[in-house]
Parts: sequence; structure tokens; C-alpha cells
Amino acid sequence: MASLVRQRGRLVLAFVVATGKRCWLSLGSNMPADRAGTFKERIEDLIDARKRGRLPMPETLAWTGRLTGHVRDVLEKAGLIDRPETAIAVLTLGAWLECYGQEHTVKVSSQVALRQARANLIDFFGADTALDSIGPYDAERYRQSLKRPGANRRTTEKKALSEATVRRRCRSARQFFRAAVRAKVIGTNPFDDIPCGSVGNERRRVFVSRADIEAVIAVLPDAEWRLIVSLARYAGLRCPSEILGLEWGHVHWAEKRLTIQSPKTEAYGGGVRVIPIYGDTPLEAMLLEVYGQAAEGQRYVITRYRDPSANLRTMFLRYIDKAGVAPWPRLWQNLRASRETELFDLGYPPQAVCYWQGHSLAISAKHYLTVRPEWYERASRATEGQHAGAELSGIKGNTQTTDRNPLCVGGLQSALMGPQGFEPWTKGL
Repeated sequence: MASLVRQRGRLVLAFVVATGKRCWLSLGSNMPADRAGTFKERIEDLIDARKRGRLPMPETLAWTGRLTGHVRDVLEKAGLIDRPETAIAVLTLGAWLECYGQEHTVKVSSQVALRQARANLIDFFGADTALDSIGPYDAERYRQSLKRPGANRRTTEKKALSEATVRRRCRSARQFFRAAVRAKVIGTNPFDDIPCGSVGNERRRVFVSRADIEAVIAVLPDAEWRLIVSLARYAGLRCPSEILGLEWGHVHWAEKRLTIQSPKTEAYGGGVRVIPIYGDTPLEAMLLEVYGQAAEGQRYVITRYRDPSANLRTMFLRYIDKAGVAPWPRLWQNLRASRETELFDLGYPPQAVCYWQGHSLAISAKHYLTVRPEWYERASRATEGQHAGAELSGIKGNTQTTDRNPLCVGGLQSALMGPQGFEPWTKGL
């Protein structure tokens, strides 16, 4: 679409626009080759954007915003950029969010979260608001609006969003504006100082007992549903991503292990891990039952519920109600957290449990580990001098130290802090 040629000692960029018109842009005789290459890339992106009816890439938008003089005149006459009185449209919040959506490819679950955040930003600020007019005070007002019912269309007739949800929406907003800073469309990110980190919610962290989950499994309609729930509760897999991604080639029968592929952690270098087929659970029997029904050459372990429109959560709630069990918050994550709590309770080392679960010990303590109701009774029955770690471990005759059992206060502190604690070690002091 564009080419660089030498004419009488000058470097000239020749290009053809969508209408078929041939244009020339003189770059002078001293322009470095890398800079001339940038001009060529940006103009080709402008031509393609006009042809396809899309916005140019963020880098191209920032580049055109800095153009002046002869170069800008040529591109305006070619119809590749708007004149100054109309160019401001590409710098509005709505235009930038549309541009960001075109240029970034993310997972389906992330797309949903980003769409929600975009809608909230447009509802609060308005699509025609200049992007560079939004400052830190406006960002804080936006954050507070998410916590009030009826503050914008997305929360009208709904209860206020939880703190965790508010932080996720603000994190997405910070992501949008950070991209604008990198593209040099704006100078600073107004969301830089807005709290966006994840928070744990103790009230929604519930231990799901084996008795309850077995009652639910008993009413499930088929072997695949029973395996889905078993993989969540007895193997601690994320649902649906890790469970639906499990293939028969990932089941190692002789070693009694499963290879788990995790879309959630693959971007951080932890996309694959190997876990045991736990012998203290009916997991192996569940796998064998589904394997016996699998078709020849079948790739995925779960096949009946792979349709993205199938709402596993809604169906699961129906089966929980049918079993006469009180539903718990966070249906799938609490199953995963309950298995993690069990693994620590059984005395496995922290590094093993965290590897099997696919996250760090800090995340485990913040979001997963729960207090089992029976521990209160055990603690009240403990006699003076009895080893707390052995009593709470749930294993008869267990005499391991608290450092081996992170659920004990000393063990969790040791695992998180290390042998020297938080204070730095100084020689001679």
C-alpha cells in the first residue's frame, strides 16, 4: 500500500488511498531509515483503517495527533486524517474504548469483564468526554459511584456492588487508561492511585463438607456431571476452565496423576501443573466411569456440557436444591477452597498444596483457606500440653510440628514469613 523511493536525492513515500488516488509525501534527504519506516507503517495503518471502517491503532492515533505542517497537510488532503476541527472525536472516551476493544485480544471471560467496565465508564462520564479531561478526582468519584445503587444505568434497581467487584471494575478502567498513556494519547493515568487490588471476603468463604457434596452427587443426572463436581471438590480444579480443558491424554493411569492446563495462569508462566488422583477420594472411580462411556478417539473428558451457553452454575443450584442441601456462596470456588483446606489439614507440605492448586501461599491464605466447624470442637476438647498441630491435623497419631501444618498459626506464619520473620537480619545486632 505504501513504498519508499528516492527521487533526486530526497526520500519520498508513495501510497495509494482507498479511492485509488496516488499520493506522495516528501520526507526530505536526511530522515533516518527507521523513522521513515515508522511513517510507512503509520500511513499503511491509516489506509487500512479507512478501508475497513475501523479506528487506527493506538500508536497511530498518538502519531497523527503530533503531526504538523506539510506532513499533516498531505494526509488531510489524502483523506487519511481529519482536519483539526473534527480530529478531536478520536480523543473522546468512547472512541478510545472502541479502539482498545479492536486492538486487544483477550479470553472470553475477560471480554465480559471489560465490557462491563466499559459500560460503567460510558454511563458515568459519557462517550463524548475528552479522554485527557478525566483526572484523579474524577476517577475517585467514579469509584464511589459504583458503590451506590442507581448512580448509573448499570447499577439502577440493583444493590450496591461489593468492594471486590468495585476493585475489579476500577482495575479494568486503569488498564484502559494505562494503554492510553503508553500510546501517548494522554500524559498520566487518573486511576493510578485508585485501590484496585483483590480483597478476600470472609463471609463468602464456606467449607463444603463431604457429606453435603456426596448428597448432591447422589442426585446428579449422569456420570459426567458427577465427575465435574468431583473434579471441583476432590481435585480442587477451577470450573469451568480447567475441568472442561481436561483431556484423556492428560490422565496418567499408571502414575495416578492428572496434567492440568490452566488458562487463568498461563500468562504468568504457570499454565501447566501435575496433580495426584487423590486416593482419599472417589475421583479415580469417577474417572473410570466416564472413561468407560467415552467414544473411540474422544479428546475431552467432559463432552456433554461444553456448549458456552450451558450455564453450569444455574444447573448446579437446581441439583443442590434437589438434594436438600443449603446452597453455599461462590458455588465452584468454595468447592476448590474446601479441597485445599483438606489438603493442608491432611498435613501435606505448603509447597506441594500450592503447586497442586496452582497459586501461591499468599493467595491461599487470602482467598482459600477456611476454618472447618469441627475444629472448634476439637480445640475445646484439647487437654493441656496436647500438641495442637496433631489434634487439628485430623490424622490419628500425627506428631508433625506446626511448621509442617500451615493451618496452625505458627506454621502459617513460618511459611509466609520464613525462619527470620519480616525484620531484616543485621550482622552484629
